[in-house]
Amino acid sequence: MPNLPPKEQDIYLDNSAMSTNDCARKYQLVCCYGVRPPSNADSQFGSAAHRVMEHFVLEPSASLERKMEIVVESANKYEVNAILKLQKVAMAGDMALKKLPKVVMSQAGRPYVEIKFKVHYKDIHSPLTNTTYHIWLVGTIDYIGHDGNQVVLVDYKTYAGKMASEKLQEYALKMQLPFYSWILYKFGDRVLGPGIAAQSAALNNMRAHYYLISHNEPVPTFRLSIGHTYKDTYFEEVERVVNDHIEDMVQVWDLGNGEEGDIHQAIKNGFTREGACKYCYFKPACVTRDDVKERAFVERMARSPYDPLNFR
Repeated sequence: MPNLPPKEQDIYLDNSAMSTNDCARKYQLVCCYGVRPPSNADSQFGSAAHRVMEHFVLEPSASLERKMEIVVESANKYEVNAILKLQKVAMAGDMALKKLPKVVMSQAGRPYVEIKFKVHYKDIHSPLTNTTYHIWLVGTIDYIGHDGNQVVLVDYKTYAGKMASEKLQEYALKMQLPFYSWILYKFGDRVLGPGIAAQSAALNNMRAHYYLISHNEPVPTFRLSIGHTYKDTYFEEVERVVNDHIEDMVQVWDLGNGEEGDIHQAIKNGFTREGACKYCYFKPACVTRDDVKERAFVERMARSPYDPLNFR
């Protein structure tokens, strides 16, 4: 591709992007072209539950009346109709927050809950398209506590009893907690600011826990499902996986940055990193080989630039 003008492009790397990158086609549609799949009740409920937990930490002395107001406000914000279910999550979360390690406070006096981070990782130049890609590590950490001088990284999700627990455990074990822990280990001062928490993270004096909030059991529960401690050599492996994903993502972005770049150049091979395609919300486009029909399906979906920090 001779004489291509120089370009610059931001690439946002978060846990969802790495998961989406298992399918090059889905990654291109979601992250390169900003095609937004329809929201669903589960994701909206999860966002509302996270907001409830955040405000319970920010308002530790809130009255019962105020806590119920937070539940209603969160339900309205995310258009959640299952108020009673959200109240059960609030009950479980309220009890569990008293048992979590004490939350870390920033120098400004704000608890480290729902911590949004955006860290510049590196730049990569592609001579194929004369594009410089700026790689950003982004995401939202639910809760950071401390036990003595040890940093405790916490992630929690809602789930429906035993039906979803295995799936959520698998999700957490694959990349989310290791990715967030690696971020704190490598860039803790940029995420947390100066202080003992960043110092402890840099020394790998930390552990990570994954909690599940059950909302369909007789007594709502908030239980420890997974605990992680990491060796320094493990972070080297996490970094290798991250860099592998970045290499794949740059190749997909290059498809759309050349002279003939188009949505239809996305890879459609029916396979993911882990084997045969499991399909997803883009299945109608994936199985439609006619460009006109495919474009008609994709264009019915909303579009907005991929920005993980706006997910909730």
